[in-house]
Amino acid sequence: MTSIGAPFIQDGKPITFVSKSMTDTESRYANIKRKLLAVVFALERFHTYIYGKPVLVQSDHKPLENIQYKNLSKAPPRLQRMLLRIQPYNCTIQYKAGKEMIFADYLSRISPSTAGEIELDKIVHQVLHTTSSPHYPQSNGFIERTAQTVKNCLKKAKAQKQNPQLALLPLRTIPIDNTLPLPAELFFNRKVQNQIPHIIRHTNKSEHIQNQLLARQNTQKIYFDQHRKELPPLFDNQQVSVQDTTTDLWSSATIIKSCGEPRSYVIQTPDGTTLRRNRRHLKDSGRSQHAVPVTQPTDDDDHGDDDTLDKPADSTSDDPRKIHGRPPVLSTGPPKESVTWANASPTTSSNSSTARTRSGRAVKPPKRFE
Repeated sequence: MTSIGAPFIQDGKPITFVSKSMTDTESRYANIKRKLLAVVFALERFHTYIYGKPVLVQSDHKPLENIQYKNLSKAPPRLQRMLLRIQPYNCTIQYKAGKEMIFADYLSRISPSTAGEIELDKIVHQVLHTTSSPHYPQSNGFIERTAQTVKNCLKKAKAQKQNPQLALLPLRTIPIDNTLPLPAELFFNRKVQNQIPHIIRHTNKSEHIQNQLLARQNTQKIYFDQHRKELPPLFDNQQVSVQDTTTDLWSSATIIKSCGEPRSYVIQTPDGTTLRRNRRHLKDSGRSQHAVPVTQPTDDDDHGDDDTLDKPADSTSDDPRKIHGRPPVLSTGPPKESVTWANASPTTSSNSSTARTRSGRAVKPPKRFE
């Protein structure tokens, strides 16, 4: 036996776990001394939770049930020192068989019936670890913002030489909103004492709190998606441009694969470096980033582009686009070697003295010029 540990359980649910490795001297203790040492270690580590309250200690060592009531003068010196350390606590040691200790080292107690490997997923709860793209804290914004707030509180407490626990107390005792209780109350299932005097009452468990939290998150998502623009997906071996988050400069790269997380890709730079980036930091390099003016042919383009642009306007047509030609259109395609713009200045019809703009609007000079 080289280590000791204990869980803290409330209402049948674990709150926290503690453990430590024993020193070389402690590992050579008698079995009853090692078991009592584990009790002392657990009580002192859970001091914040149990001090001044009745607590039940379960141990798989039967003699500890009677030794707690034994006269200290009749106990060995080492046990006397341990029993003195548990005197400040209102604890009762209760025996429980080792096979019924659900938080014991389960793997060490298994004797597999076959020589094959033990299926650990049937013993240990599976944990899903999801990572976010580097340099994109928005995907984990709630945690990042909470960590920033806690760091700022600790820095202020250190600068003002205040108790850091008291500095964090307001964060723990502030309700989430007007319908949801504070986070510490959800965790402990009871009211938490703060610097404002009030009566602490037990909080009734409410099954709809989880639904309220999910509804609150869905509402936040709806408002966020109103201003959200969905970027088109990228594909393997696609040539892209990647943005340097420190200099904001763009450089070429190649998509290697798409990650399992949404909008996250693994790319390779020309020097062979493999990076992981979010879709916001990538763009298709095959698209031109500058709009290029091009001309579209008019309805009377039988004689080529030059004839179309220089041809006099037909005054009998009611369509203003046929009178002075169509305006140039901006295209995102590759730039042309030669681009010709249509005449954008107001022109005068051959059969009319009224000057008109390119869109067909009549130009009326101010009266002071008449």
